[in-house]
Amino acid sequence: MTINNVFERALKNESRDMLQSVHPYDMTKAQPFAMSYLSGFQAEMRDLDKKDVEPIIEQKMHQYAEQALKDTMDGYDEISVDSFVENTDLSAYTYNLLPVWMVTYKFNGEILPFAINGQTGKSYGKLPVAKGKLAAAAVIVALLVFVLGTLGGLLFA
Repeated sequence: MTINNVFERALKNESRDMLQSVHPYDMTKAQPFAMSYLSGFQAEMRDLDKKDVEPIIEQKMHQYAEQALKDTMDGYDEISVDSFVENTDLSAYTYNLLPVWMVTYKFNGEILPFAINGQTGKSYGKLPVAKGKLAAAAVIVALLVFVLGTLGGLLFA
């Protein structure tokens, strides 16, 4: 079995979970890197090496291969794997710079991160909501609807 495009973030910091949440990327649309892509932007450099992420990638490949084996078996209520032998050959590694828009908001003393996949638009995070302003906007809209409804009723009566 050949497994391609097993991704693992090469970052140690808290951005790891946020970046995982905006995957996947369509790697068939990948372009060779050019410094002009970063003009006006900031890029985060990887801080993990191949040896650091290799066990994680091997575990992902193992889980995928085991699930693929189970998926080939039909007609059973339950399938358990007692013995599973594999030979993993991590033959090619590439580092990819992926487009992610990242923003952090400080709201009510809390820092809220937000990320958007620059290719698909998939987002992660929560945006700050001022409940008082939201309630005020709802009251204004309700009053406008009431006034317009009343005026419309008077005009057509």
